[in-house]
Amino acid sequence: MKRLASSFTESQSSKRARIGSPASHGSGEAPGANWPAKKEEIEAARRLILECATAKSRTLIVPDKDADGLASGSILQRTLVLLGLPSSLITTHLVRRGNNIHDPSERTAMTKLSPSYVFVLDQGSRRSLPVVNISNHRALIIDHHQAAEDEFPSGSQHVTACNFPPISTSALLTYLICRPLHPAIEQQCAWLAVLGTHGDLGTNFKWQPPFPDMGVVLKKYTRKRINDAVSLINAPRRTAAYNVHAAWEALTEAVSPVDLLANKALLAARVEVNAEVERCTHVPPRFSSDGRVAVLRMNSKAQVHPVIATRWAGHLKSARLEVVMAANEGYLEGNVNFS
Repeated sequence: MKRLASSFTESQSSKRARIGSPASHGSGEAPGANWPAKKEEIEAARRLILECATAKSRTLIVPDKDADGLASGSILQRTLVLLGLPSSLITTHLVRRGNNIHDPSERTAMTKLSPSYVFVLDQGSRRSLPVVNISNHRALIIDHHQAAEDEFPSGSQHVTACNFPPISTSALLTYLICRPLHPAIEQQCAWLAVLGTHGDLGTNFKWQPPFPDMGVVLKKYTRKRINDAVSLINAPRRTAAYNVHAAWEALTEAVSPVDLLANKALLAARVEVNAEVERCTHVPPRFSSDGRVAVLRMNSKAQVHPVIATRWAGHLKSARLEVVMAANEGYLEGNVNFS
């Protein structure tokens, strides 16, 4: 199951240790033919995508809110349109702040859209009711978060990278699933795969085998531009308004990462988040009696606690200090969000 924002926010450092890094190789054995996921799962996913495009029915895409999730959704959307599915038949559902797709309110909202096909990307998974309360719908889960074989919604099909280290991001997994389906996908979507991967694995991620060679993309757009685009795409979800729609709209309209760098909504969101980080970052830490834990308390509707925890963790120096936590009492009403 993917960890939820309503309980705590996972640090990027721990996520990177599990996904796509040397630490995620487990036994150190070279990846086999199944990388980045089971071959049969990938082939079944391709068949379902082709079936969806051919059926010309209502289709729902449900991407996660971050750069990896939104890039995954954009890759799939572009693929379906290239395969002939009219864009008018494609709808996107963005989960509300603090919720997950298994929440009854989200399931109701998705069901009201009456989709015949549902694609859930980068949301994590767990054993649950069907994604929507519609008989005969087809659902595909594309993910890379840890999940057992039976930890998926009832009646759904899935393809997961979680068991095949070094673990791919959801954006890269989606790209590798879709790439053979149309000759234009590489040109339209390779940069999205890089953007999503840098969003999850870090701006200095090294594209080494079994990860594909993305040198052409990095040379064309530059690592700096792609990383700036990652920052901009992630900014709206961190604002007080939690305006993920702005990030999704910007990403779906963009032809390249360069387009994102001039997007006024994204730039305004980043300015807002940076200002809120500056406001909250000067809160002095409180230490436990033994000096092992430092807690930074704040009250902000913006998701600034992960950034502030990371900043202070690099600033505080003590031989006894083991844990630095940021506690945000304002992000979700009635909750305290830790990072």
